[in-house]
Parts: sequence; C-alpha cells; structure tokens
Amino acid sequence: MTRRGRAIAFVNDGAGGDDLYVIRASGRGLSGVTASGGSDRNPAWYPHGRLLLFDRNRRGDRDISRVRIGGGAVRRLTSHPAEDILPVFRGQG
Repeated sequence: MTRRGRAIAFVNDGAGGDDLYVIRASGRGLSGVTASGGSDRNPAWYPHGRLLLFDRNRRGDRDISRVRIGGGAVRRLTSHPAEDILPVFRGQG
C-alpha cells in the first residue's frame, strides 16, 4: 500500500512472524514499523500518511490496531471476539 506515491507499507514474515515495514518509493529508507513476533497484516495508510491501520493477532483472533510511522506504541482499536480484518477508510477505493 502506498502513501501518496511516496512510501510503501508491506508485510514481511522473515523474522518469525508477520511484521510491518515501510520503504520510500525510491527503494531507500527501509524501516520496521512492528517487531512483535506475532502476526501483523493488511496495512492501510491514514489519509495524512503519518499512521498505519492494520490487523493483528495477539489473543487468538485478529483486531484492528494503529501505529505512528517513525516510532510510537501500537494501539489496539477493536477488541471484538470475532475476526476484525482489512481496515479501510471511507472514500478509499
């Protein structure tokens, strides 16, 4: 998923779990966003491009969480026992 053509958010499973990373569209500036050992998937940019929404499995089901790009704690936004997946914003296609 891209941030206004400037950055790409993606999932990598190379460290024993699915973690989120961001890289500039130029291919430079790779940085890890989550490093949890769990399963973080389906990143979606906030419209202003400073936060990512994603779904995360920590308690046996997936919940929606958010994190600030460049540092910050992950904040869980949902806690329903059903699977909360694929976050999107209104107006996103």
